Amino acid sequence: ARNVGAENAKGDILIFIDDDCIPDNNLVQSYISLFSSADPDTWCFGGKVNEKNTDMFKENESIVGGWITWYGKTLKNFVSDESGDCEWAPGGNFGVKKSKFIEVGGFDKNFIGNAMLEDGDFGYTIRENGGKIWYSPMPAIEHLRIPTGGTRSDSASKGMYFRAHNTVYFMRKHGMIKNLIPGLFYLNGVALKDLLRKKHGITAIFWCWFGFLKGLTTTLSR
Repeated sequence: ARNVGAENAKGDILIFIDDDCIPDNNLVQSYISLFSSADPDTWCFGGKVNEKNTDMFKENESIVGGWITWYGKTLKNFVSDESGDCEWAPGGNFGVKKSKFIEVGGFDKNFIGNAMLEDGDFGYTIRENGGKIWYSPMPAIEHLRIPTGGTRSDSASKGMYFRAHNTVYFMRKHGMIKNLIPGLFYLNGVALKDLLRKKHGITAIFWCWFGFLKGLTTTLSR
């Protein structure tokens, strides 16, 4: 849907937000201002994501924006009041030059289910093609985390299938194959931790392994 929207957009700047977000009144103008004064090599800006009662978007205060570890874990600080270079922008609040979006092929549709790491992949693809990504707190949204709709999974356990598949696919695509075994340990750790927290059932472990194996065989895009 995002790729279709981008193809039909008339402007030079594409702005993406999620279906459960409330944009700041100045969001569009903030992106226009950022791109107007940016280095030509800055193809994409990520904005601030505010969400009540959670630190999900503030996992690491030592960074700004989004980063990904060598074993496939996403690191986020999308609440910082500081600006800076980053590896990826939040899928629920970012702007990108339309010409560059088309040039890199848009979003990879092989990120299935909850589409986890789709935004990380898009950021990595931009950087691999010579572009830069910059986090700025100026364009801000409030994230509501509505439980249904969009790419949300109906089953918390099956959500581990999508997470594992997309993580393995991402690592294969971006030259991290040698780190797949540590990645598997990480994914199993996530599944076990959420099991202990009663976020899902024991079947999540099997879904995790199934997703890992499926991610090994999905044909790489681009």
